[in-house]
Amino acid sequence: MVEAKQLVKYGFLSSKGRSLIDDTSLEGLKRFADSYGGDFEELADMEMREVHSSIFKSKPSFTGYPQSSYSNRLVYENYSMSVEEMYFWILNQLTVDQGYRKDQIIKITDVFSASEMSTYWGISAQRISIQQDRASQYLKFIADMVKSMFQLIRDLNIVDEKLGYYTDSFSDDPKKAQDGDTVLKGQYADLVEGGPKSPASVFGMAQQYNFVTLPNLFFQAKVAGKTEDEIIRNLPDYVAKVSKEFGNDTLKTVLERKLSQYYRWKFRTFKQLNTYRKLYKSYLRQHYNNIRLYMNWVKPYLRNIKRLSPSAKKSDSAELVAAFEGEMIEVEILAHKTVDKSGFYAVIIANFEYRTVPQLEWVPGHQERRSTMTGRAEMHLRAYGWTKEQWQNYVKMKEEEDIELLKEINDTIKEAMETLGEDIKKYLDDKERPEDNVKKDKPKKWVLKRGKIAEVVDENAAKGKVRQDSVFTPFASLFEGFGLLFKPFTFNMSWWRGSSSKSGNAKKAEGAAAKHAWTLYKYYKKAHGLLSW
Repeated sequence: MVEAKQLVKYGFLSSKGRSLIDDTSLEGLKRFADSYGGDFEELADMEMREVHSSIFKSKPSFTGYPQSSYSNRLVYENYSMSVEEMYFWILNQLTVDQGYRKDQIIKITDVFSASEMSTYWGISAQRISIQQDRASQYLKFIADMVKSMFQLIRDLNIVDEKLGYYTDSFSDDPKKAQDGDTVLKGQYADLVEGGPKSPASVFGMAQQYNFVTLPNLFFQAKVAGKTEDEIIRNLPDYVAKVSKEFGNDTLKTVLERKLSQYYRWKFRTFKQLNTYRKLYKSYLRQHYNNIRLYMNWVKPYLRNIKRLSPSAKKSDSAELVAAFEGEMIEVEILAHKTVDKSGFYAVIIANFEYRTVPQLEWVPGHQERRSTMTGRAEMHLRAYGWTKEQWQNYVKMKEEEDIELLKEINDTIKEAMETLGEDIKKYLDDKERPEDNVKKDKPKKWVLKRGKIAEVVDENAAKGKVRQDSVFTPFASLFEGFGLLFKPFTFNMSWWRGSSSKSGNAKKAEGAAAKHAWTLYKYYKKAHGLLSW
């Protein structure tokens, strides 16, 4: 049952609450609810109802719903016929006689709990175990792929760091090019040639063979050219010019050989690193898409587990005994329909609570058993005159507990993605190298042509020159919208601001909803031979 604090957090405020709380945004209401130390029942717009007769001197109690304009309650108990008929009778009346379309009826709650010794509990336990096994497999795949994404991002960062030195060495800025080339020459001398320990390296020849000026000439060398062929072609002339000033023919030969080896190594490793980067990016994108795929696959199993799992509140009820054959069921639907163009809706909330004895019967011609519910059914009908934001926020408030299981999985993935930061976004979004100059996309403009929405290619072009969407556009938009999976759970609360008095349009919507609810209540009793007038 919804508590008064939840009503306040979601904006269902009484006149005192609206006058006390200034910031009625979702964040403001949550901050207020967390810091407020008073009685939330004074601030919430709660429905109070006296269920028992006045001879017992009982006080009205909170029903767990916002204050309704009209409500009624009906209890029906019959152990000789199925009580499932009550729900479907009301549902059919809403869609047929009351004029509510099927897409205007939302199922909010559908939970159950069976006693541990009942046969129905054993059947549901078998079904939930199958769903749990499949869900655990997919969750393991997701966890392994998220873990491996960290290593892929690390490898890509290392590759980009190395490619940054190569990019600097090809720069038109002489200082920047010299810095990048110096770093690469140091890596070549230390890692490829082996450093001073190798006699054939630049530093080894300077120490052991008295080529003292060789390291300085090697690191300061800058041969003209952008490609490997140009540099190799210009290398002899550059070495000949340097050897005339600082050395002899022997130094000329050694310097030319060392520079030739270095530049060949530089261009070869540059191509290899670019290839590695493309492979890592493809592998990262594959992991990313696989995570999304497994997330879509595991969600139905998690929902099934949530629906098949017994309700803890129902299991703790005194009306459900473990040794008896029994089951507790709760179903709640919300029907909404516009009254006029004022923006207010006639809203009916129908809640059904069952205490049943499931009876399993063999279906003739089929190797299976069918359960029939007999027992006690309690129906509550409540009428409201709400705006679209109001009934949508009520649905989200009631669904808050149901989405916790999926929210935990989504938050885990979201936390991992946020830890990776901008790196994963950079590698998934860029087309080529991140250092390349990529033109920013202009804002897209759209026109309607021949009954189809098309994108304008050039504003100065003819009106007919447009680019129409292909059949793959919806799929591309779907992939671009993956960020919505990790979007925070937010909605607008501005409609709670203002006077506590209801407008004429709201009262009109309340009257229409009350009329529909009374009609359902009246004709259900007449159709089932109950006392009515």
